[in-house]
Amino acid sequence: METTLINLVKKLADEERKIKEYKSRIRIKGTISAKGITKNGNIRLTVKKEDYEIRFIVLKIHKGKYHLAENLSSPLPAFTKH
Repeated sequence: METTLINLVKKLADEERKIKEYKSRIRIKGTISAKGITKNGNIRLTVKKEDYEIRFIVLKIHKGKYHLAENLSSPLPAFTKH
């Protein structure tokens, strides 16, 4: 009986972790207005939508996201998830 309770608690904790991780992601729709490289080699992107502009940095340690950001060109419509 103890193992089933432990398994249930682990399952609930995993579900809660997934929900919190999904909430912490940033979703942005717009066009990439500027792309640059920081002094550490990370990529700085600026996404613009009508009345606001958001700047963020893609770190080199996130290899998949970094490679995707490298291939983006500047005036490109984009939907980014972070």
